[in-house]
Amino acid sequence: TVLGTVSHQHIYGLLFRVLWPLAAGRPIASRGFFHEALLAAMEGPTVLVTSPAHLKRLPEGLDWAHARKHLRAVFSSGGALDAEAAAQAALRLGQAPIEVYGSSETGGVAWRRSDGSDAAWTPLRGVRWRSHEGHLEVASPHLPDDAWHRTADLVEPAPHGGFRLCGRADRIVKVEERRVSLTALEHALASHPAVAEARVVLLQGARI
Repeated sequence: TVLGTVSHQHIYGLLFRVLWPLAAGRPIASRGFFHEALLAAMEGPTVLVTSPAHLKRLPEGLDWAHARKHLRAVFSSGGALDAEAAAQAALRLGQAPIEVYGSSETGGVAWRRSDGSDAAWTPLRGVRWRSHEGHLEVASPHLPDDAWHRTADLVEPAPHGGFRLCGRADRIVKVEERRVSLTALEHALASHPAVAEARVVLLQGARI
């Protein structure tokens, strides 16, 4: 059974929670959100389609042995999963999450499976990539032509193949899998009569 926290209105949710299960003949469970409901829905072999936002918040007090008994795979997309969250997810769920990297503009680009180590991203079948002036460029069947598509992601080649992400070249950041423009936030803050000037930065690993 394919169980997920991601809406089918998102490209990742549509592909992994609807189209793939239909093509593979797998039962599709209704969307879950709370961890307790997800555990209760695992009544047999289950694949979980989720996001870093959920995997970073796995409560300690739940019956994760039940999840380890039924889960066959865990997919995560929407943003990179940090090493600590990946290690905790692998420990509690019994499955190292399979992360899928891509965007609405490029389609799927690469994947990795990590239990806390800094694993490199491996291109998906049919996807070519290169680093040009530090930017990730991709060419794939998901794009409208054969030209190289430049992204705003900065990358470096990994020693044993694939690549590692090294941040962004623009001021668009991901916050809980949502794109946020730091420049737009600054303009909004500066429009208030009590604010003379504003600068916004993303604090990696911050806990509020």
